[in-house]
Amino acid sequence: MAKTQKNGFTLVELLVVIVIIAVLGTMSAIIGPKILKKGRQSGSVANMRQLNTILHSYAADHSNKLPAPVYMSDNDQEIYWHMILQQEISGDSLDKLMDDKWWKQNDSLLVNPLVTKSKITHKNVGYGMNAAIAQNIAKSRDEDLTLEDAVYTQVNLNTISDETQTPIIAPFWHWAYVITEDNVSNPKWEEISVTGKIPILFLDGHTDLMTPREYLSKHLDQKPQR
Repeated sequence: MAKTQKNGFTLVELLVVIVIIAVLGTMSAIIGPKILKKGRQSGSVANMRQLNTILHSYAADHSNKLPAPVYMSDNDQEIYWHMILQQEISGDSLDKLMDDKWWKQNDSLLVNPLVTKSKITHKNVGYGMNAAIAQNIAKSRDEDLTLEDAVYTQVNLNTISDETQTPIIAPFWHWAYVITEDNVSNPKWEEISVTGKIPILFLDGHTDLMTPREYLSKHLDQKPQR
Protein backbone atom coordinates (compact mmCIF):
# COMPACT_ATOMS: atom_id res chain seq x y z
CA MET A 1 0.00 0.00 0.00
CA ALA A 2 1.47 3.34 -1.03
CA LYS A 3 2.36 5.73 1.80
CA THR A 4 0.55 9.04 1.87
CA GLN A 5 3.01 11.90 1.32
CA LYS A 6 2.97 14.49 4.08
CA ASN A 7 2.55 18.05 2.81
CA GLY A 8 2.91 21.26 4.88
CA PHE A 9 2.86 21.58 8.65
CA THR A 10 0.65 19.93 11.16
CA LEU A 11 -1.45 22.06 13.46
CA VAL A 12 0.91 21.34 16.37
CA GLU A 13 3.95 22.37 14.33
CA LEU A 14 2.24 25.63 13.31
CA LEU A 15 1.40 26.37 16.93
CA VAL A 16 5.01 25.77 17.95
CA VAL A 17 6.23 28.19 15.25
CA ILE A 18 3.68 30.82 16.35
CA VAL A 19 4.77 30.48 19.98
CA ILE A 20 8.45 30.82 19.03
CA ILE A 21 7.75 33.94 16.95
CA ALA A 22 5.72 35.45 19.80
CA VAL A 23 8.50 34.77 22.32
CA LEU A 24 11.14 36.26 20.01
CA GLY A 25 8.92 39.28 19.43
CA THR A 26 8.48 39.80 23.16
CA MET A 27 12.22 39.46 23.77
CA SER A 28 12.95 41.98 21.02
CA ALA A 29 10.46 44.45 22.49
CA ILE A 30 12.09 44.14 25.91
CA ILE A 31 15.77 43.80 25.04
CA GLY A 32 15.89 45.84 21.82
CA PRO A 33 15.38 49.29 23.39
CA LYS A 34 17.95 48.50 26.08
CA ILE A 35 20.53 47.53 23.44
CA LEU A 36 19.79 50.70 21.47
CA LYS A 37 20.11 52.84 24.59
CA LYS A 38 23.36 51.09 25.49
CA GLY A 39 24.66 52.00 22.04
CA ARG A 40 23.65 55.62 22.53
CA GLN A 41 25.41 55.62 25.88
CA SER A 42 28.59 54.41 24.19
CA GLY A 43 28.21 57.29 21.73
CA SER A 44 27.67 59.71 24.60
CA VAL A 45 30.85 58.57 26.36
CA ALA A 46 32.83 58.79 23.09
CA ASN A 47 31.60 62.37 22.64
CA MET A 48 32.61 63.28 26.19
CA ARG A 49 36.14 61.99 25.72
CA GLN A 50 36.53 64.12 22.61
CA LEU A 51 35.16 67.09 24.54
CA ASN A 52 37.97 66.68 27.06
CA THR A 53 40.53 67.06 24.27
CA ILE A 54 38.75 70.17 23.00
CA LEU A 55 38.55 71.65 26.52
CA HIS A 56 42.30 71.30 26.99
CA SER A 57 42.95 72.67 23.50
CA TYR A 58 40.80 75.68 24.37
CA ALA A 59 42.68 76.17 27.64
CA ALA A 60 46.04 76.02 25.82
CA ASP A 61 44.91 78.92 23.61
CA HIS A 62 43.40 80.95 26.47
CA SER A 63 46.06 81.34 29.17
CA ASN A 64 45.44 77.81 30.48
CA LYS A 65 41.86 78.67 31.42
CA LEU A 66 38.79 76.53 30.83
CA PRO A 67 35.72 78.19 29.40
CA ALA A 68 33.24 79.38 32.02
CA PRO A 69 29.94 77.49 32.01
CA VAL A 70 28.24 80.68 30.81
CA TYR A 71 29.17 84.19 29.67
CA MET A 72 27.09 87.34 29.34
CA SER A 73 27.48 89.01 25.95
CA ASP A 74 27.63 92.75 25.33
CA ASN A 75 23.93 92.75 24.46
CA ASP A 76 23.03 90.78 27.63
CA GLN A 77 22.61 87.39 25.96
CA GLU A 78 23.86 84.27 27.67
CA ILE A 79 26.62 82.42 25.79
CA TYR A 80 27.05 78.84 26.99
CA TRP A 81 30.23 76.77 27.21
CA HIS A 82 29.07 74.33 24.53
CA MET A 83 28.55 77.22 22.10
CA ILE A 84 32.10 78.42 22.76
CA LEU A 85 33.51 74.95 22.10
CA GLN A 86 31.34 74.43 19.01
CA GLN A 87 32.67 77.69 17.62
CA GLU A 88 36.20 76.36 18.23
CA ILE A 89 35.35 73.16 16.35
CA SER A 90 33.34 74.38 13.37
CA GLY A 91 33.91 78.12 13.23
CA ASP A 92 30.16 78.80 13.20
CA SER A 93 29.16 82.23 14.43
CA LEU A 94 27.53 82.67 17.81
CA ASP A 95 24.49 84.08 16.01
CA LYS A 96 24.03 80.74 14.25
CA LEU A 97 24.61 78.83 17.45
CA MET A 98 21.87 80.82 19.15
CA ASP A 99 19.37 79.10 16.87
CA ASP A 100 17.77 75.95 18.29
CA LYS A 101 17.45 74.54 14.76
CA TRP A 102 21.24 74.47 14.35
CA TRP A 103 21.59 72.05 17.27
CA LYS A 104 18.70 69.86 16.15
CA GLN A 105 19.86 69.62 12.51
CA ASN A 106 23.64 69.33 12.87
CA ASP A 107 25.51 66.25 14.04
CA SER A 108 27.58 67.83 16.80
CA LEU A 109 29.55 65.85 19.38
CA LEU A 110 28.32 68.44 21.88
CA VAL A 111 24.80 67.04 21.54
CA ASN A 112 24.13 64.08 23.81
CA PRO A 113 22.71 61.13 21.78
CA LEU A 114 20.88 59.91 24.89
CA VAL A 115 18.55 62.92 24.67
CA THR A 116 15.79 63.02 22.06
CA LYS A 117 16.31 65.68 19.39
CA SER A 118 13.00 67.37 20.17
CA LYS A 119 14.34 68.34 23.61
CA ILE A 120 17.60 69.80 22.29
CA THR A 121 17.94 73.60 22.27
CA HIS A 122 20.83 76.04 21.96
CA LYS A 123 20.69 76.32 25.75
CA ASN A 124 20.44 72.65 26.66
CA VAL A 125 22.28 70.05 24.56
CA GLY A 126 22.13 67.15 27.01
CA TYR A 127 25.53 67.75 28.63
CA GLY A 128 26.27 70.01 31.56
CA MET A 129 29.55 71.52 32.73
CA ASN A 130 30.35 71.20 36.42
CA ALA A 131 28.97 74.40 37.93
CA ALA A 132 30.81 74.05 41.24
CA ILE A 133 34.47 73.89 40.16
CA ALA A 134 35.28 77.57 40.76
CA GLN A 135 33.25 77.60 43.97
CA ASN A 136 35.03 74.53 45.38
CA ILE A 137 38.44 76.02 44.61
CA ALA A 138 37.37 79.24 46.35
CA LYS A 139 36.19 77.27 49.39
CA SER A 140 39.54 75.49 49.67
CA ARG A 141 41.16 78.95 49.88
CA ASP A 142 38.66 80.12 52.50
CA GLU A 143 37.19 82.51 49.95
CA ASP A 144 33.51 83.21 49.33
CA LEU A 145 32.08 82.57 45.88
CA THR A 146 28.42 81.84 45.32
CA LEU A 147 27.34 79.21 42.83
CA GLU A 148 25.58 81.95 40.87
CA ASP A 149 28.90 83.77 40.42
CA ALA A 150 30.92 80.56 39.97
CA VAL A 151 29.20 79.71 36.68
CA TYR A 152 30.56 82.95 35.17
CA THR A 153 34.10 82.21 36.36
CA GLN A 154 36.88 80.77 34.21
CA VAL A 155 39.08 78.25 36.02
CA ASN A 156 42.83 78.10 35.47
CA LEU A 157 44.05 74.51 35.16
CA ASN A 158 47.06 75.43 37.32
CA THR A 159 44.69 75.78 40.30
CA ILE A 160 43.58 72.13 40.01
CA SER A 161 45.99 69.78 41.75
CA ASP A 162 44.38 66.47 40.77
CA GLU A 163 42.59 66.26 37.42
CA THR A 164 41.83 62.57 38.00
CA GLN A 165 39.44 63.57 40.79
CA THR A 166 37.91 66.61 39.10
CA PRO A 167 34.60 65.94 37.30
CA ILE A 168 34.00 68.35 34.44
CA ILE A 169 31.16 67.12 32.15
CA ALA A 170 28.11 64.93 32.78
CA PRO A 171 24.85 64.20 30.98
CA PHE A 172 22.34 66.68 32.36
CA TRP A 173 19.14 68.51 31.48
CA HIS A 174 20.74 71.95 31.98
CA TRP A 175 23.83 73.70 30.56
CA ALA A 176 25.56 73.42 33.94
CA TYR A 177 25.21 70.53 36.33
CA VAL A 178 25.38 70.14 40.07
CA ILE A 179 24.41 66.96 41.90
CA THR A 180 22.88 67.50 45.32
CA GLU A 181 20.57 65.76 47.76
CA ASP A 182 17.78 67.83 46.25
CA ASN A 183 18.07 66.35 42.75
CA VAL A 184 19.68 62.95 43.33
CA SER A 185 16.31 61.22 42.91
CA ASN A 186 15.01 63.41 40.09
CA PRO A 187 13.18 61.26 37.49
CA LYS A 188 14.97 63.20 34.74
CA TRP A 189 18.05 61.06 35.39
CA GLU A 190 16.21 58.13 33.82
CA GLU A 191 16.46 59.44 30.24
CA ILE A 192 20.18 60.17 30.43
CA SER A 193 21.20 57.00 32.28
CA VAL A 194 21.50 53.32 31.49
CA THR A 195 20.54 50.94 34.31
CA GLY A 196 20.54 53.94 36.63
CA LYS A 197 24.13 55.00 35.98
CA ILE A 198 25.53 58.04 34.20
CA PRO A 199 28.98 58.62 32.70
CA ILE A 200 31.07 61.29 34.40
CA LEU A 201 34.00 62.85 32.52
CA PHE A 202 37.03 63.84 34.57
CA LEU A 203 39.59 66.45 33.58
CA ASP A 204 42.31 63.85 32.95
CA GLY A 205 40.11 62.36 30.22
CA HIS A 206 38.78 59.21 31.88
CA THR A 207 35.08 58.50 32.39
CA ASP A 208 33.43 56.62 35.21
CA LEU A 209 29.91 55.18 35.34
CA MET A 210 28.06 55.83 38.58
CA THR A 211 24.70 56.66 40.06
CA PRO A 212 24.03 60.22 41.26
CA ARG A 213 24.06 58.83 44.80
CA GLU A 214 27.52 57.32 44.26
CA TYR A 215 28.70 60.71 42.96
CA LEU A 216 27.79 62.23 46.31
CA SER A 217 29.17 59.32 48.38
CA LYS A 218 32.55 59.83 46.69
CA HIS A 219 32.35 63.54 47.59
CA LEU A 220 32.83 64.51 43.96
CA ASP A 221 30.45 67.41 44.54
CA GLN A 222 33.25 68.91 46.67
CA LYS A 223 35.99 68.54 44.06
CA PRO A 224 38.37 70.01 43.09
CA GLN A 225 40.22 71.14 46.15
CA ARG A 226 43.49 72.97 45.92
